[in-house]
Amino acid sequence: MAYKQTPKAWKHAIKVVKSYAVRFPSMETKVFHPLHLSYDSLPSDTVRSCFLYCFLYPEDSFIPIEDLINKWIGEGFLNEWDDNEDGAENQGYDIIDTLLQACLLEKVSSDTVKMHDVIREMALWIGREYEKQTDKFLVRAGKPTCSKLTTLLLNENRLKKISSGFFQSMRALKVLDLSTNKFLGALPLEIGELTSLQYLNISHTWISRLPVQLQNLVNLKILDMEDTKCDQTSILQMIAGLSFLQVLKINGVVIDNEAMVEKLDALKFLYYLTMTMTSASVFQRLIKCDKLQSCTRRLHLLRFSCCITFNISSLQYMKCLNSLFVLCWDDCEDWEIDWSVEGKEIETSNNPIDFHIRNRPCFHSLRRVFIDNCKRLKNAKWILFAPNIESLSISSCENMEEVISAGAWMEAAEKGKIPKPFAKLNHLMLGRLPKLKSIYHNPLPFPCLVVLDVRECPELKKLPLNSDSAKEHRTTIYGARDWFDKLEWLDEATRNAFRQ
Repeated sequence: MAYKQTPKAWKHAIKVVKSYAVRFPSMETKVFHPLHLSYDSLPSDTVRSCFLYCFLYPEDSFIPIEDLINKWIGEGFLNEWDDNEDGAENQGYDIIDTLLQACLLEKVSSDTVKMHDVIREMALWIGREYEKQTDKFLVRAGKPTCSKLTTLLLNENRLKKISSGFFQSMRALKVLDLSTNKFLGALPLEIGELTSLQYLNISHTWISRLPVQLQNLVNLKILDMEDTKCDQTSILQMIAGLSFLQVLKINGVVIDNEAMVEKLDALKFLYYLTMTMTSASVFQRLIKCDKLQSCTRRLHLLRFSCCITFNISSLQYMKCLNSLFVLCWDDCEDWEIDWSVEGKEIETSNNPIDFHIRNRPCFHSLRRVFIDNCKRLKNAKWILFAPNIESLSISSCENMEEVISAGAWMEAAEKGKIPKPFAKLNHLMLGRLPKLKSIYHNPLPFPCLVVLDVRECPELKKLPLNSDSAKEHRTTIYGARDWFDKLEWLDEATRNAFRQ
């Protein structure tokens, strides 16, 4: 390659390497066979199958770990089951760790992995070798008459319509991904005939109504319909037949009916739930369901009204809640922390969501918090009790004055020892907060902070930083130049550390 002198020549060479790697002399013997040893050394056929599955994702793509594991479950690769009902998911994460340790996958973030181009070529080569020994094929053009087809990934294809009869010859289908087809508005009725289906993803589509025939998918384990136009009526009609559901993602589908909560609570095998709620009374019903508390992973609380104070302690028993979105609360001024005596007890006052949980609150599972358009909210002091938070976004809260105040810290400290906040925070985004004056009263180490993004916060003059903050890595501060130039730094060393 040394003789190649121009960018165009190099671009062509890269294309050839990627497209025709197996045609290079000695590519198989000098590259793929040594790499094959890593593949052969994997501890089981299950792990090898899970690895090969990764080449179905586009080249250079970031692979969402959660989605990958759900597809493995749908394919039937993972079959462990334990008392917590999430044994297959745990097995999936263990396999991810195994593949990372073997350097067959690369970690991108806590939520995503990727496959190196050469590793992917090797996986495709193994797949082609396997194809020669079986009747299976990777891709075959022509009419979709595929009686043995088990996996169909049509995501991100700009589909507008699926013709009637398209699925009629695909009765063996286990995994169907139609996600991110933003103009896809309906599913054909015969989708209810895919009774072997275990994974169905229609998220980020324009689908507004679900065929009643979906209730015939009795083997379905994973259903993802986040960010669709569906309503809860459609879900209520079909969910009773899906008794084996383990994962149900319905964020964006507004839940304001207690009957829906009852239906969800009846799903015996459910261990993963995401949803959007707009009703205080329905939320009250939710937190009284031990099962739903334990399986809720992402929760959107939207447009709660008639609520001057909200006792955030009511969320502490959602032990798996990792993402909380609070949007468009016009009336709430404060999120209270209940410092009641030890022991769990829930009482209901005249305020429909004034819950008092008698225990010290702590939100260990929370990783992401997004607060937007809560007009009267003055602080987010409860974040003190979310020690593992990685991403925090607060925007359009016109009365927000402090994120965590000195008074809140003192109050918490009086109740017992608490760690310094934001120990795992990597992204902090603050926007359109005209009264915000303080993030925290003292400098913090921020050992993991990568991005601090501040927009339209004119009263924020000081940042909780000193020259020792974020020493382990580079932190990027985003904001308007005139705001940044007027910042009041603790000392010259701090200014120099963050102006570079």
